[in-house]
Amino acid sequence: MRSSLDRPRDIRCCLDANISPRAAAGIDNVIHVSEVDALSRTHGSHSNADDYDIAVWCAENSYVLVTCDNDFRSRRQRTQSIQQVGVEVIIFTYELAGLANHVSTIARRIPLWEQKLKGLGYAPRVWLQARRGTLREDRPDPASVRD
Repeated sequence: MRSSLDRPRDIRCCLDANISPRAAAGIDNVIHVSEVDALSRTHGSHSNADDYDIAVWCAENSYVLVTCDNDFRSRRQRTQSIQQVGVEVIIFTYELAGLANHVSTIARRIPLWEQKLKGLGYAPRVWLQARRGTLREDRPDPASVRD
């Protein structure tokens, strides 16, 4: 008999503000940051929450943060965010241009991400998603990680 610890986790993703809210529509376990009441919003679907607050909320609620934000592309920023907050992040290494591309890319990638992550517990990790290829973990150089 399997315990709940042996059961694969449900992967829940929170799309960052730089990804269209429409990309989350109709996909189970995917929300857009603008849907999170705990994070402030300006108007409509645009969130004015900063990256740190979004990362904290995702970590506290076991959501994988999905972003193509240039701030998270910096290795130093990623390492600091991961250490400080404990968030798991998927970062597109390229820009998602156009609404149709946002929607189709997210819809196509979610099942692949779920398959890759379902056997892993939620942990502070950075995953890189290139235009082509599978999701790969970005393991920081131990010398670059400071206490």
